[in-house]
Amino acid sequence: QVDALAQTGPRLAEVHAKQELVYRKLVADSEVERERARERAQVQQRHMEVAAAKKELGVRRKELFSCATRRQELMRKLVSLRDARFELRKKVAERLTQALDPEIRVAVRQAGNQDAYRKLLTEAFKQSGIRYPGFLESVVDGASPYDLAPLIQKGDAGHLAEHADIDRDRARRLVESLKGTEMLYKIEVADLDDLPRIELLEDGVYRDSGELSAGGRCTAILPIVLLESGGPLLVDQPEDNLDNKYMVDTIVKIVREAKLQRQLIFATHNPNIPVVGDAERVFILSSHRQRGRVEAVGTVEELKERIGNLLEGGKKAFLIRKERYGY
Repeated sequence: QVDALAQTGPRLAEVHAKQELVYRKLVADSEVERERARERAQVQQRHMEVAAAKKELGVRRKELFSCATRRQELMRKLVSLRDARFELRKKVAERLTQALDPEIRVAVRQAGNQDAYRKLLTEAFKQSGIRYPGFLESVVDGASPYDLAPLIQKGDAGHLAEHADIDRDRARRLVESLKGTEMLYKIEVADLDDLPRIELLEDGVYRDSGELSAGGRCTAILPIVLLESGGPLLVDQPEDNLDNKYMVDTIVKIVREAKLQRQLIFATHNPNIPVVGDAERVFILSSHRQRGRVEAVGTVEELKERIGNLLEGGKKAFLIRKERYGY
């Protein structure tokens, strides 16, 4: 029995060793399976996250498309409203020209005032570090905001260079600095105001108001101010820089017509305005240092002696001029 037990011990040890190996293999296999299970869970979680992200992306793309469509509609509406505004201004200019023909001519150039566009580009160039003197004017003159924005959004530096007459490198830098920025959207909707042009006939030639003397500018603008409104108008000494013939032939004529539609108040030293202009009410004013006072109020007929003394130099001066003129 002792021998039998002695022989059984090693066999048990061998069996135990084999069982230990099997057990350890089972444990190892179990760890692998657990790791694989964790990996599968992670993959499934990632898959769910990706699926959710794709769904969200689809929603966002639909929203983006909807916003882009809406923006295009609003842009078309904006252009339409600006066109309508220009047509109204054009009609006003045509009406003024017809009323003041042939002495004064009025026209309007659509989106002719580039100041807002120039200001936005200047700000954009400063932010991007682009050196802009000279280059700025090339872009302003060659590419309107409505042309510039689509070219930059498309990244089309070649056509931008052609439009603005600039080199491709500068066009590329301009595209890179503005594409996708808020500034580009501001530039695209920049309100370029319509530019009025007022011309006065002098010696058979129409001259722009910007080229006229102070008297010429008054001659061109004052009749427009008198005509184009229905509200009250206060004018201080319109006779400054204007000769009396023009006052009577043009200004007084317009005053007599305009006063039927609106209230006109003149501060003047020229007798043609209250007398020939047929003022309904005359106020005679005087002043002492910095204080003024009303001395008399009445019609031209009631105050004609005062008017003659103040604005004509008195009866004697008036009669002397009449005798000299021969009428």
